[in-house]
Amino acid sequence: MHDPIKITSGKQHRMLGFSTLAFTVCFAVWTIFSIIGVKIKQDLGLSETEFGILVATPVLTGSVSRIFLGVWTEQYGGRLVFALQMLATAVATVLVSIVTTYEMFLVAALGVGVAGGSFIVGIAYVSRWYPENAQGTALGIFGAGNVGAAVTNFGAPFLLLAFGWEQTVQIYAGCLAVMAILFYVTTEDDPETRNRKAGRIAKVSVMNQIEPLKKLQVWRFASRQRDHTFRSCRGTRPLRRVGFVHHCLMPAPCLLGFSLDLKFQAHYNGSTIAQNLNNPPHGCSRKWDGAHWRRCRRPGLRRC
Repeated sequence: MHDPIKITSGKQHRMLGFSTLAFTVCFAVWTIFSIIGVKIKQDLGLSETEFGILVATPVLTGSVSRIFLGVWTEQYGGRLVFALQMLATAVATVLVSIVTTYEMFLVAALGVGVAGGSFIVGIAYVSRWYPENAQGTALGIFGAGNVGAAVTNFGAPFLLLAFGWEQTVQIYAGCLAVMAILFYVTTEDDPETRNRKAGRIAKVSVMNQIEPLKKLQVWRFASRQRDHTFRSCRGTRPLRRVGFVHHCLMPAPCLLGFSLDLKFQAHYNGSTIAQNLNNPPHGCSRKWDGAHWRRCRRPGLRRC
């Protein structure tokens, strides 16, 4: 799979660096509704149910899109799929700023959610540049791109105050489009993709790739992993009401429409960066549930 003779450490670091940067931008775009969602709710006069569906739509697409994005990555390589995925998401993000009906907002939100599928593309692409004994470290560094959510939660409110939510969305779309071009220009096809194009490795059919999905154990494992990683705190009832499980990525004041100044929201959201850096490796960490400080019920988890 790997060709250590042709792969230098400098090239590995370059691919990892730009992949992590691209993932950070994608994650920032994926969570943009945490800031603009309340403004859209006010403009359209949405009910709590309609608002919850709108905010949860990108999360749904981000989860489902990882299946076919993973298949395409195996077929065509992470470099091409990653760049096209970012360009497609940029188009959907621009669409958010120009549509006027709730139905079209849902369609645009589905497109924005594809940014969440960048995780599986980047994982496959980065891992092929490293030997097995170094993949864990490389993928751990790549996973730090999750900080894109904190970037949005901290910086987007200031953009919203300065330019309005429509222009904020367009700025995000422009950054994502530029990142797509930069990524494609500065990176290369991974060794496995090059070998497949040269005929040195046989192509794997789509049916063979999705064969494991026929096993019930795969679905059980995926469900348990998602439960441990993205579960919502049982005590956070307002977040359950709006139907959004990724509350750790979305600021509660913005989601619930509390009457707070956007500058306060930005500082509140920025504090989550320090909280994440200071999370203890074991035991319970204290979390804000919108009313009071509480401790996670499940010991041994870094985040609830």
